[in-house]
Amino acid sequence: SKKDAKLFSNLTFLGSASLLENSKITVSKLKSNVTSPGGTTEAALNILENKEKGIYKLFEKAIKNAIFRSRELDI
Repeated sequence: SKKDAKLFSNLTFLGSASLLENSKITVSKLKSNVTSPGGTTEAALNILENKEKGIYKLFEKAIKNAIFRSRELDI
């Protein structure tokens, strides 16, 4: 259900953040631990980590747009 999916997502996020904060595990190691070769997480990461079309480009565009808008607001 939508309610269960939200709860699962929230708890996964909180658990990961707690693990990173309270242990010596790195983000890279955590990612490696939860990514099964050929699995769903790997499939999603292949899209998100694409240097030309993935999340890096999205953040770059978002930051550039925010900078542009902040300059407009200074006028």
